[in-house]
Amino acid sequence: MGHRLLPFGFLLVLAPGLALAAPEKASAGKVKAPAATTEKAAASEPETAPKPVAKPVPGLAPPAVPAPDQPKPPADPAQRRAWLRSALDEVLGAPALSKVKMSVLAIESDTGRAVYGRGEKAPMNAASNVKIVTSAAALSLLGPEYRWKTITGAAGATQGAPLHAGELNGDLYLRGGGDPALSTEDLSGMAADLAAMGLHKVRGAIVVDETFFDGAHVGPAYDQKNESYASRAPSSAASLNGNVVAVTVVPATAAGAPARIVIEPASPYFTLGGRVDRVVYHGQISRGTFEFVDASNILLRQVTFQNALPFGLGTTESSAYVQDRWSVYERLVIEAGGRWDHDGFLRKSMFSPRVAGSVLVARASETKFTAGVGVYYDRTNLALASQAVQGSRTDVFLSPTAQAITVSFLVDPTRLPMPRFTNWSLGLERRLPGRIYARLDFLSRHGANGWAYEGQPNGVFQLGNNKRDRYDAAQITLRKELKRGYPFMISYTRSQARSNESVDFSLDNFTTGTQVGGPLAWDAPNLVNAWGSTPLFWKLKKFDFACSMLWHSGFPFITIDQFGRLVAGPAAHRFPDYFTLNPAVERKFVFRGYRWAARVGLDDATDRQNATVVDNNINSPSFLAFFGTSHRTINGRIRFLGKK
Repeated sequence: MGHRLLPFGFLLVLAPGLALAAPEKASAGKVKAPAATTEKAAASEPETAPKPVAKPVPGLAPPAVPAPDQPKPPADPAQRRAWLRSALDEVLGAPALSKVKMSVLAIESDTGRAVYGRGEKAPMNAASNVKIVTSAAALSLLGPEYRWKTITGAAGATQGAPLHAGELNGDLYLRGGGDPALSTEDLSGMAADLAAMGLHKVRGAIVVDETFFDGAHVGPAYDQKNESYASRAPSSAASLNGNVVAVTVVPATAAGAPARIVIEPASPYFTLGGRVDRVVYHGQISRGTFEFVDASNILLRQVTFQNALPFGLGTTESSAYVQDRWSVYERLVIEAGGRWDHDGFLRKSMFSPRVAGSVLVARASETKFTAGVGVYYDRTNLALASQAVQGSRTDVFLSPTAQAITVSFLVDPTRLPMPRFTNWSLGLERRLPGRIYARLDFLSRHGANGWAYEGQPNGVFQLGNNKRDRYDAAQITLRKELKRGYPFMISYTRSQARSNESVDFSLDNFTTGTQVGGPLAWDAPNLVNAWGSTPLFWKLKKFDFACSMLWHSGFPFITIDQFGRLVAGPAAHRFPDYFTLNPAVERKFVFRGYRWAARVGLDDATDRQNATVVDNNINSPSFLAFFGTSHRTINGRIRFLGKK
């Protein structure tokens, strides 16, 4: 158990001639046979806490006779009180306690008369001193012979053997009795006892019953602080391992290697991790002169650069996460967690909670519903921020009149929050006739505090955090196994990707103007994707045929004039639709005891030559002319599949 040195107070309740005797150490975690195995066993356990035993002094155990070697107080009451004050002053005035804040009050239990005080009016948190009163009350009400009991049983099985061929058809109950020392080792022993009785399988659920206590899991005034110390762990009638998870960080054996994190007790559901990364972006860029000319080769605009010396930006990214998993019942699983991030460049910390779950709605049709929501923070874009240390450029416009503008970029990390996204998703999966699996997904990703350069007066671009990106999509997927080991999948996605600031201004982007909203550069409202494989027939049965296909709407682009000034945002024009078909033939074989696969195929079999470049200058004679760089190609590859 962890401890902290905190201001504390004492409350001593004294009865004439009273001395506290150390109680016999109770052995906790006693294992009982299942309560439901016999009627006697079920009836032997009380449904409520035991009735209090005789209590000669409220809240205290009966007086015990002082040991012969203990100092005996004087018989005279006045001398006894003086002796007590002297003894307490000697103990509490020790040099080791000189810097400790304390509040002590000693009273007589029969009269309530104060016989000693030391800072007794100073307000203090009783803290761990409550254990004294709690222990005294437990000894008085329960007695020194009381033992906590943790019981296993089956509901309704009060007569005869509840097991049939080693199986329990109902639920298995674990009823906690408040044992504060119950551990995983105790549970292992109980499980071994159940196995020895013939129980090997539970058809129902394992139900933990903590109703022996009330619903208050923390003590009074525990809400004053929200800490994760072991001493503040919640308690219940079914506490396990003190309701504490021990996290040990073991340093790596070599510098720079990741540390090892050990969680005790180990759990496949509770995970915790973290890492620290040092990210450095550095370089030296030398840019030359760039010129804009018209169709008659007349100079319209000249761009020159004032190159900077070698530059470098760095940040330390620290992160930690925790995730837990609950199987609420057989068909429902919920996972929740959180992530903490700290960025050294911004000197800010962020916390992002997340939760997801899945439920099997209908076992017969394998219908499953999934949902999730979470907050995600983007990483620091050092390349974008480095524009401020890469120098500046001068734009000289020569028509209709000469004008020179110096373009520079400014970044103030203290004004920038980390870009944040809120993601949510919904999914529904179902098995259709013909063993076709259908899945419907909805995905939403909405951003805030996104980074983008915004034009200011006199050619200055300030990195701001006003960008808001949004992506919403619905997707339907059909999947079927044509033959064992030969799947086929086809999906259609309808999506929308939008931003209120869609232009990426930079030293290398000569477009001038102000930010405009519209679709993002990768926005494709319609997308169809398919792939699959099947064995060939006849004399080619040792070969497999595989094929993939991708079609989507064309990507958007902006238009400019002959000076490079923005004319229309990305909402006005798009590239032609993209399509590619890629068939291939594959043969698996064994070579030197290992399995391999050799494949020969065609990329862009239709030779569509999808456009990748467009003339977006509205003053150009070839305005909106598209050019493609892709074409039909033959490719081959050899895959390693593993040992035979």
